[in-house]
Amino acid sequence: MSKNCALNQSTVVPVTAERTRRFVFVLLEQFCQVGFSTFIEALSLANTCSKQPMFSWSVFSETGGSVLNSVRLLTPVNGGLDALDRRDTIIICGGSDPKEAMSAKVIAWLRREHRKGVVCGALGTGVFTLAKAGLLNGKRAVVHWEYQDAFREFFPEIEIEDAIFSVLESVFTSVGRAGTPDLTMHLISVHGSYDVAAQVAERMVFSALRQPNCSQHLSLQVRFGSRNPNLLKAFKIISENLETPVSPSDIASMIGFSRRHLERLFKSKIGISPKSYYVKMRLQKARSLLLHTDLAISEIAFACGFISLTHFSKSYLREFGVSPSKDTGMNATPLIGAHCENAGCQSSTSNARGTSNYGFG
Repeated sequence: MSKNCALNQSTVVPVTAERTRRFVFVLLEQFCQVGFSTFIEALSLANTCSKQPMFSWSVFSETGGSVLNSVRLLTPVNGGLDALDRRDTIIICGGSDPKEAMSAKVIAWLRREHRKGVVCGALGTGVFTLAKAGLLNGKRAVVHWEYQDAFREFFPEIEIEDAIFSVLESVFTSVGRAGTPDLTMHLISVHGSYDVAAQVAERMVFSALRQPNCSQHLSLQVRFGSRNPNLLKAFKIISENLETPVSPSDIASMIGFSRRHLERLFKSKIGISPKSYYVKMRLQKARSLLLHTDLAISEIAFACGFISLTHFSKSYLREFGVSPSKDTGMNATPLIGAHCENAGCQSSTSNARGTSNYGFG
């Protein structure tokens, strides 16, 4: 499991007494309620724990009207996309559909405010908004593992880092959901004080906060109860070759095994053959692309290593209990061990950058 890390006291910068730091939350349709609520609750507690209010917040939507959240409840807002003070901070709160995070009106407003010097951030799929607006050009981004395949299709030039959040000079990204407390406490410590952040963490019973470069994924040992380095190598080879599959014999050869040895390793550690595991991972990627992009089914099939559309459709139906043409995301059997190709096999060399230079003025 990702290593738990304490708040980084070395990056703390005292907040000025001139004004409260205002966070402007922009709610997209079906935004993630848990991340949004956690962030605002933490800011409120920070004001309670400090001797004077340090933070304020406003909530906007594209239309200025209430927004339906991820649990199908309407959330009222303060207004529409108004002009901001350059010292404000924008946080785009994304929802379940990345395409909803690329509204032309929101993007135009975001570009205008960012040109003024407003720092912009994103929770969850809000990262698609930042990318579409061009705010991540030449930068790396944190994307929740569930949406990484879709993000690569939309923005192949932007590097994804395996982290829970990333804070750069004028932009930050986060996985959202349960990763929000780690980002929030970091921002409170930077723009308030370490002591206040620690008090807030205790009140919210966040006993172990993580640094930004902690991985999103469970470790191999936790997921499969194994430290076997050869299994890790096999997972990495598979995850890097989903579009052009490598045969089990070639995988075994790359590791220095016989195919029979590789088969025994997979059966003993995860209970299925390398071939079956490979197909599951390709289908999981296919489902992610199907639900989160506008790619045609044939394009998705080929992008996941299926030469025959008929074979792809039959495999998809067998795996998820619904054909790709009818999968709405609500009527399919979840894949057991979804994203387990990521269990420790993504690159661990990517680190979040700029945590001590947030550039908030």
